[in-house]
Amino acid sequence: MMSVLVLSGCSRKAEKVAVTAAPTTERVVVTTEAETEPAESEPESTERVAVDGMIRSYLTGEMVPVEQGDRRPLAVMISNDKAAMPHYGMNNAGVIYEAPVEGGINRYMAIIEDYDDLERIGSVRSCRTYYTYFAKEFEAVYAHFGQSVFALPYLENVDNINGIEGLGGRAFYRTSDKKAPHNAYTSGERVKKAMEEMGYDSAYPESYEGHFLFADKPNLLEDERDATYVAPGYPINAPWFEYRPDDGLYYRYQYGGPHNGTRASLRSKILFSSIAAGTTTT
Repeated sequence: MMSVLVLSGCSRKAEKVAVTAAPTTERVVVTTEAETEPAESEPESTERVAVDGMIRSYLTGEMVPVEQGDRRPLAVMISNDKAAMPHYGMNNAGVIYEAPVEGGINRYMAIIEDYDDLERIGSVRSCRTYYTYFAKEFEAVYAHFGQSVFALPYLENVDNINGIEGLGGRAFYRTSDKKAPHNAYTSGERVKKAMEEMGYDSAYPESYEGHFLFADKPNLLEDERDATYVAPGYPINAPWFEYRPDDGLYYRYQYGGPHNGTRASLRSKILFSSIAAGTTTT
């Protein structure tokens, strides 16, 4: 005959439960330990604090020097015409937007927080309306060389340095190794002087909480898809990204070969964003 064990509801005190086994009349007493409710874990702090002179970047989620991470970044329009190659300064960008303009061409907006030592950034081209929104989302100072007619009123909503008017012209210079309009560049020192002269705040607003949320550990999406090769689909420069598991980076290619910027392949550590036909690929 089988024995039957019946457990009542759990309590914080030890209980005595009788177990009767047939055919003997011997009583077996089993003492069960009281179950305790698991302690609630403290929620992980999301407070952004400096540690040993380093702080989490709003752009990449990585630890950067406080003097870089606590100041507003530079968002600069950069040409992607083949005649403007190679690019300068893009390797220092934490986030790069690539979006179409017109005639099948596209342009970049490089958002850079580490620009102090950059002597050449560009080549710098003109603004389009939607780039003003991208720059504002990061509380960046937006550097551009002119603008489309439609973009002009939207520039009033973002601190910007315009190469064709007023004090903004001091932030740019032209080189002799390229033909106009592909020879306009800026530098970290020129940008900082222009910001000071134009009265732009260098620090983030106190209300700013960042554009991205970063996870300490990677999370897989339910609809996980292979992303070792990604092609945004732009027709003229025909770019693509290739993931390399040996270093965990994406390498970018366009115009049939590696995308060269300041004599180094452009690599993406955290995010690449391509905006086309109203869709976003990340």
